[in-house]
Amino acid sequence: MSHGAVHNVMNQNYSYLVITGPGGRIYWFLFIKLAHRTYGDDIPKYTKADEQTLAKEHALDPIIPGVTFKDLYERRTSSVLTPLHEYTLSKWHLGRSFLVGDSSHKVGLSLWQFPDGANVDRPVRTHYWSRW
Repeated sequence: MSHGAVHNVMNQNYSYLVITGPGGRIYWFLFIKLAHRTYGDDIPKYTKADEQTLAKEHALDPIIPGVTFKDLYERRTSSVLTPLHEYTLSKWHLGRSFLVGDSSHKVGLSLWQFPDGANVDRPVRTHYWSRW
């Protein structure tokens, strides 16, 4: 994988974000859709065994030609399996303070595909500000 490359791999119910960095490091993220939404104490707490099981399930997933997830996982420096918490705010402002961008909504991987992902927020801000 070439230095400075960013790879988005989209699949049904899971996707990857792979970024190459200095010194030959590779930073990767595997996002998996849970079977159902969880709240509070029902949010899963994963173990190292859960992580290894998941890695085996996705071992043959292609990242780029000639590179599978197994290749990335076997060469990892460290890894952790953790739930990605999300929350939707019903109100994005308080007095003269307001939230924009990633602080106010979930960012999907599709936003990484745009050179200027911030522009995706513009219609959302316009919609809510016009109702203010």
